[in-house]
Amino acid sequence: MTTDQKLQNQKINLKKIKMKKTAILGLVLLISLLGCKETQKEETTITEQAAVEQKEDSHGDQNNWMSQIQQDNGSKWKANIETTEGILAMSSRIAEDESISIKHYQKLASDLNDLKNNIIKECTMEGESHDNLHVFLVPLVDKIEALGEVNSVHEGAVITKDIKEHLEVYYNYFN
Repeated sequence: MTTDQKLQNQKINLKKIKMKKTAILGLVLLISLLGCKETQKEETTITEQAAVEQKEDSHGDQNNWMSQIQQDNGSKWKANIETTEGILAMSSRIAEDESISIKHYQKLASDLNDLKNNIIKECTMEGESHDNLHVFLVPLVDKIEALGEVNSVHEGAVITKDIKEHLEVYYNYFN
């Protein structure tokens, strides 16, 4: 091989090496960009999940009312009929609910809020039974409010389940 041919081969080899380096660098850059997008999606999902868990935890805190409510010397408190009917209506509304969107959950919250307002308006209870009804109602009001502010269907389902369970406990303390 002549010197010119050797130089020509070296130039070709250098071009091939540069092309390989460019291709490898491009591939690494592409993988990095895709990895960043995937990480961003994961971070968004993790952030959304953390927000839901935080709200779930706050609802757990709202259940501390169960340590505050008392029975009437081991018996249930006598509640006025409007209160019991209102609780039953709220339970029925949840039982018939088929929420599939945030708007559905917000509508459910609005309906439950109307029923809750009627319970409060029609309440004729007094004394310790009334005080214990307040212990029961205050966290329920907070849960209904939270349902009206949901940001995801999952969050709506979690809060609705919590409200349903809260309503079921009514019958342990009132008749």
